[in-house]
Amino acid sequence: MIVKWLIVAIACLAASSAAASAQAPSPARLPFLLKQVGPGVYAAIDGPDHKAGSNAGFIIGDDGVLVVDSFIDVEAARALVAEIHRLTQKPIRYVVNTHYHLDHTGGDQSLRESGAIIIAHRNVRGWVRTNNLNLLGDRITPELKARIAALPLPDVVTDKDLIVWLGSRKVVVRTVLGHTGGDLTIFIPDAQVLFTGDMLWRKIPPNLIDGSVKEWSATDGDFVAMPNAAHVIYIPGHGDVANVRDVRDFRAYLGDLRRLVVEGRKAGLKDDALVQVVEAKLKAAHPDWTISDRAAAAEVRYMGQELDGTKKRPVPKRD
Repeated sequence: MIVKWLIVAIACLAASSAAASAQAPSPARLPFLLKQVGPGVYAAIDGPDHKAGSNAGFIIGDDGVLVVDSFIDVEAARALVAEIHRLTQKPIRYVVNTHYHLDHTGGDQSLRESGAIIIAHRNVRGWVRTNNLNLLGDRITPELKARIAALPLPDVVTDKDLIVWLGSRKVVVRTVLGHTGGDLTIFIPDAQVLFTGDMLWRKIPPNLIDGSVKEWSATDGDFVAMPNAAHVIYIPGHGDVANVRDVRDFRAYLGDLRRLVVEGRKAGLKDDALVQVVEAKLKAAHPDWTISDRAAAAEVRYMGQELDGTKKRPVPKRD
């Protein structure tokens, strides 16, 4: 499934001129909304036109900046770099990719050109130039295919938790399970801010193409159980800045999806009939969510594959 926001972003990208100016957009034309969520911690929330494709953010430390994700393309990332330089003269030292999907890694080249070391899960290095083709499916174009083939590979990879120090400022990078098989979260203890990547979506159905709802729900349960969770600010991969109630709501959505698909199949429903029943009940249970027909159909299909044990997820590659 390519969610509505990724589709819109790709359409905007395809329509842009190859001769677009390299100058960063003015604040009035930024593809994201910049929100300060803690001392020196900023969330860059995808704008209403979804030209950024996803959320990103950055942390300003004593001696440098760590960026979280890079949007869908270099233009959006370039605008983020300009905002960082507007706020601080400290160098951009790192960008951490929360997972391999193009809407979170498409601007990595802009960050690398700004001096950043790219950090990612070890599986991202093997997937970013290959599995993004599967992610886009029949929407792939020659231009997008070339862009994916040229995506920078991470400089530092890990399959274990690690700590990045920005001077005296501690940034905790954790490996988690659920969305792709190569996911990282980024926690800033002194600000109580957690960048979740696509492990959390706020009031938007998630992209389940690579996911395990069972693992995903367990990880989000850990988010809810964090010390002082009521005061933690959660930055989702898509949707606005969130709190622990939003995490519970998202986890409830995953649980409802699984339960409704199981119940519908037991009642003999399948295909469009199953989608219609599940979609109606999801909308009734989550009335403030944006749930499209396309999203519901994909959710039901992928949930069914997971239940049947037939779902194909990315396979880790050797270094």
